[in-house]
Amino acid sequence: MTTGHGEGEGQDPEITARLIAAAAEVPTLWERWFKIARAESFRQSEAQRDAARPLGQHVAILAGTHLSNGIEHLLTWHRLLMPPTPPGVPVQAYQPIAAHLTLIRAGMEGVVMCRWLVDPKADSTIRIQRAAALLLDDYRNRRAWEYDLGVAPDADFGNGKTAPQRHADLLKARKAGKIEEVDVLNYTELFGLYGGYRNPCSGRAMYRLLSAWAHGQQWQIGTANLEPIEDGPKVPGGGVGTLSANDDMSATFTAFAVRLTKIAIGELATYHGLAL
Repeated sequence: MTTGHGEGEGQDPEITARLIAAAAEVPTLWERWFKIARAESFRQSEAQRDAARPLGQHVAILAGTHLSNGIEHLLTWHRLLMPPTPPGVPVQAYQPIAAHLTLIRAGMEGVVMCRWLVDPKADSTIRIQRAAALLLDDYRNRRAWEYDLGVAPDADFGNGKTAPQRHADLLKARKAGKIEEVDVLNYTELFGLYGGYRNPCSGRAMYRLLSAWAHGQQWQIGTANLEPIEDGPKVPGGGVGTLSANDDMSATFTAFAVRLTKIAIGELATYHGLAL
C-alpha cells in the first residue's frame, strides 16, 4: 500500500496485480477507438443521418473528441501501473494517493459526455441540439481565454476566426437550421444519467467523490486509509497521520471506468454503423 509521506514506497504486489487486471483492457479499448476514428460511417447509420442535417456533423466530431480524451487519461493510468522494467524483473508499481483518481475522473467525464451526445434513445434532432449547445459552450470558453490574453474580438486571424466570430456564426447557423436551444448538462448530472451505475444517485455520488479528490477537499479523507502517528507533532484541533490510497476504491473505480468505456465505444460504433 502506498504511504502518504511522499517517499514513493512500493505497492503491495497483490494490489498491483488487481489494478493491472482491472485496467488490462484499456490499450485494446484505445485501439478500438482508433479504428472507429479512422473508419467511414456506413450509409443509413445515425451518424450519416445527422451529418446530412445542418450542424449535424458536430455530433460525431464532439463525441469522438471527448471519448478520445477520456480513454487517453485511462491509458495514462494503465501505463503508470506498468512502468518499464528490465526483462525478468518483477513489476514494481506505485499508486498515488489521489492523482490516479483524477485520471479516472477525467476518463469517465469523456465517456459520459460521449454517451450523452450519441445516446441511442435520443433522435437526430436532440443529438444535434446537444452538439450545438456543447460547441457554443466551447466557443464561450475560448472567448474568455482570448479576452484574458487581450485578443480583440475582431482580430485578424487570416483564414481563421476569433471565438466571438465563431460563436456568432454558430448562433446564425443554429437559427437558420431551426435548431432549438438546450442546456449542456453538468458532469454531476451526466454521471447520474450515463454513469451506468445502479441508480442516478450512485452515479452522482461517485462523481462527487472523484471530484473531491481532484480538488483536494477535506471530506474525501474519510474514504482513504488514515493511520494516526502517535508520536507526531501536536496540531490544534487535529492530529498528524499517514494517508494512503484506498486500494479497494482504486480497483473498483478503475474496473468501473473500463466497463463504462466499453459501453461508450459500443454506442459510438453503433452510431457510425460499425461492428467492432
